[in-house]
Amino acid sequence: MFLHCVAVNRAEVAVSWNEFSREGNSLFWFRLGLGLISMIAMVPLLILGGLKVFHMAMDQSWSFQGVATVVGFGLTLFLLAIVFGIIRKVTTDFVVPIMRLRRMRCLAGWRWPAAFSQIILASCCSISCSRSSSALPFSSSCWPPWW
Repeated sequence: MFLHCVAVNRAEVAVSWNEFSREGNSLFWFRLGLGLISMIAMVPLLILGGLKVFHMAMDQSWSFQGVATVVGFGLTLFLLAIVFGIIRKVTTDFVVPIMRLRRMRCLAGWRWPAAFSQIILASCCSISCSRSSSALPFSSSCWPPWW
């Protein structure tokens, strides 16, 4: 709905909801499912790591094995957060515009094969441009020429 209102430069909630309710509901269920999967994957690691730290603190037994276990839980949480963050970012920046343009549901937008390499290249270029662009040897407009 927001993307449609920006695209047509009008604030019309009812019209855009009636037109894009199928796509909006599909995106809602995808994001809800992804959130539940990420919670199911991350919460047990967080609880186990917290319990390990709590038991080591209560027993005053800070062993190398215990600390390494907690660090392992933390690194696993960090990696899972990166994976789910990338999925969320690609969904928001790539799949949602494809859904609007092609009138597809969310999973169909993920299966749409044509521009995945372009979006990955553009994202990498965007990340490199967000660094100090004056230190880069190329111009500040880093977007590839086909954009």
